[in-house]
Amino acid sequence: ERDLIRIENALDKVKDDKYFKIIELKYFSKESKSDEEIAGILEKDRTTITRNRKRLLNVIKIILFPESIKEFL
Repeated sequence: ERDLIRIENALDKVKDDKYFKIIELKYFSKESKSDEEIAGILEKDRTTITRNRKRLLNVIKIILFPESIKEFL
């Protein structure tokens, strides 16, 4: 349960990002959408979708695993 709360908190931190819908469509919809499908839905280029998905996942990863950034410092 503690892990679930941590995940929810991490998602809350990025939910106001204008590209957060990518995360919802890719990971939380009944059927996971491909980057190309998401690009069509959001009327954006696929590279924009891929770039912003990776960016948001990196932010979430840093929130969930702050110890992992110590490796880069």
